[in-house]
Amino acid sequence: MEKQHSIEPVEIFRGSLWEAEIIQGLLNSEGIETYVQDDQTGTIAPWRMLSSGVESVKLLVADEEAAKARQVISEYRE
Repeated sequence: MEKQHSIEPVEIFRGSLWEAEIIQGLLNSEGIETYVQDDQTGTIAPWRMLSSGVESVKLLVADEEAAKARQVISEYRE
């Protein structure tokens, strides 16, 4: 029997909601599926945000897509 690979989520971005949406769009256009975590915290529970008040959103990708995702983000930031 073949052993199945377990997909592990990897955090590839943490920042503001607006920048997370931009990066999510870039990654999706490259065929990389993203998952947003904590995207509502700043609106529903603003006291739970980090002290800077802007870094409450995380983007996660499958571990097998992490290297490609980091490359796309790196090119975006250049």
